[in-house]
Amino acid sequence: MSINGLSAAQQRAALRRLVVAFGELNTIVELAAGEASPDLREHAEIARDMLGALVTEVAQPSRDRRCYLPLTNGT
Repeated sequence: MSINGLSAAQQRAALRRLVVAFGELNTIVELAAGEASPDLREHAEIARDMLGALVTEVAQPSRDRRCYLPLTNGT
């Protein structure tokens, strides 16, 4: 059992789901770049980048688990 209560198999399954979600967000960013408002694109990019950071953290279970997320209000 890991520190977060998930077995290794559960962690791998969660990581796979996160990677799929990251791919979907990346598609949204690409679609927003061509057709949508700059605000939509900006929010999609922020969500994608936050999820990418989470995927990276989950993929490296030995890393220190601190939450380093970009703030969306410019601070």
